[in-house]
Amino acid sequence: MQRNAFFAHTENVLLAMLVDEREHIRELGYRMILKARQIVPNKKTVRNFVPPKINFQASDYFEIINWNSCVVYPPPMLQDLSADDIKSLINSDTTPIREIENFPCRTQAVERCIKLVTEASNKVCGREARDGYIRATLKCRSVMPNFSKKIILYMCSRYKKEKVKNIVSQRILLYGKSL
Repeated sequence: MQRNAFFAHTENVLLAMLVDEREHIRELGYRMILKARQIVPNKKTVRNFVPPKINFQASDYFEIINWNSCVVYPPPMLQDLSADDIKSLINSDTTPIREIENFPCRTQAVERCIKLVTEASNKVCGREARDGYIRATLKCRSVMPNFSKKIILYMCSRYKKEKVKNIVSQRILLYGKSL
């Protein structure tokens, strides 16, 4: 569970705190976001998403991480809220209902890459061999034509069969037997 503690990242716990029924937890969450916005610089670089160390003796969900030992990042889903908006939410007595967009866990392209890496791992051994297999497969896919209709695929496969037959017959003529 410690290895897969991405659910307990600071921004995820902060999002949960913002919709908590208890007002003091919501207020604490908003104040932590305001503080994180002041501390964490607004850089345009990719940051390392490191899972925090989990406190298994926690009595509540917001205590599962040690807030003092980890860098608190403001949730990217709330970057459109200004500091004044957050302060007004702190002062309100109601639980804010916020539409959360549905983001796919993985895109179709990522799923394709996962399939390709799995296939390469099953076929070859070693990092360089796997990398070469993946690069060769992607290169081959970029060179191969795209068959938009089934009839084109059928015609190409028929052409390839005839070409293979010709090559085999040429080898038989040259070597006297089939390889």
